[in-house]
Amino acid sequence: MRILAHPAPATARVRWEWIAGGANGLEHMHAAGWVHNDVKPANIFCGKDGSAKLGDMGLASRWPLTATHPPLSTHHLAAGTPLYLAPERRRVLLSPEEEEEGDDVSMDASPPCDIYSLGVVTAEVFGAFATAMERATVLDGLKREAAAAAAPPREDTV
Repeated sequence: MRILAHPAPATARVRWEWIAGGANGLEHMHAAGWVHNDVKPANIFCGKDGSAKLGDMGLASRWPLTATHPPLSTHHLAAGTPLYLAPERRRVLLSPEEEEEGDDVSMDASPPCDIYSLGVVTAEVFGAFATAMERATVLDGLKREAAAAAAPPREDTV
């Protein structure tokens, strides 16, 4: 069962166990040279014993990309669910008209991108959102703040 489809309200301890399960899955993947590329609540599953496991490896890709470990396909360049995608990867999903001047981001997935996504999952799991729109607005705002904090200052503001 997916974590946010859990039938009973989950205690804070249970929610932290879900996050820990996702983090453990990422730790194993990253140690083996893989990135998940689509960490989101729908891809963290609860066992009957209360354990949580990271699932849906359909967008996983090797990391780092090298001549001996090329991409399995080009899908990894645009992999992931936009709401959970790390800001440094956001350009991958933008059309040329949407790109901001000065965007210079890596399109390759990396372990920090997965960790960012798990952070968004954490905010969602512990957030008390009244509506789906409020959830989307708050999570999108978090992404925009992270992108602004990571961006180098523009010359016209220095």
